[in-house]
Amino acid sequence: TYNRAHYLEECLDSIISQEYPNIEIIITDDNSIDNTEEICKKYLEKYSYVKYVKNLKYLQGPTGNKNNGIDNVTGEYIAIFDDDDYFIYNKALKFLMDEIVEKDLDAVMAGYKRSDNGKNTVIGLNKPQLINYGDYLCGKIKGDAFTISKKYLWDKIRYNDKLYGGEGTTNFKVLKNAKIFHTLKTVALYRVHPDNVCFKALSVPWQTLLNYEYRIKETYDYMKTNCPKELALYYKQAAYFAKLSFQYKKGFKYIFKSLSLCFRIDTVIMLFVMFLPKR
Repeated sequence: TYNRAHYLEECLDSIISQEYPNIEIIITDDNSIDNTEEICKKYLEKYSYVKYVKNLKYLQGPTGNKNNGIDNVTGEYIAIFDDDDYFIYNKALKFLMDEIVEKDLDAVMAGYKRSDNGKNTVIGLNKPQLINYGDYLCGKIKGDAFTISKKYLWDKIRYNDKLYGGEGTTNFKVLKNAKIFHTLKTVALYRVHPDNVCFKALSVPWQTLLNYEYRIKETYDYMKTNCPKELALYYKQAAYFAKLSFQYKKGFKYIFKSLSLCFRIDTVIMLFVMFLPKR
């Protein structure tokens, strides 16, 4: 959480109301300057399984703050929940943990419902099924998923705290060799608002460019072999944000990288866009 005291209680109450007994709630605060700490202390006094820790170890931002939470986990499983989201029914965790045990899984995924249109965030699946990390990486499945994964998967992996957002790349690394089942069930609400990290992409294009460069670096070998067309799209997006951050040399480089992997008319158009004024 960070400076979202106005959402925090609804989020915490939705977790506390879950009909699953073996739980610890770790609130990792990225040094908020609103009344977040005051709210958290009320929960600490009332519930013994709630912990409150400030991010003093990692760089400030969504990725470093998540690392701080992971470092403090003592349970066997990890689920990461943002402060502006909440569970929409109270048997979500029980249902997902039953799936893990019954199917002997390393990780289980479920969908979010978007607050702006009421639709499930998961695109690409029409029935519950086993999936692999490449299904998301190569674009067969798209959208945000609520995920519970075994803690051991995180033993040597943390988010890159130099990035603002871009957590998906690390999530792929964590789940690379995991047995994953996607339930398709919608368990939580994804709140869409102007303060979402994804909405800030255009206002901080240099940061968004770093996210794409990190994704390409970490997944290049797998994607070039298994889904070069999707890799070409990453390069095209990187070129777009390179232009917006006035890094034209990188922009042209990434366009030609994209075209070398897959010829697309929209990528050729992007080449001409590079010459247009930023506005």
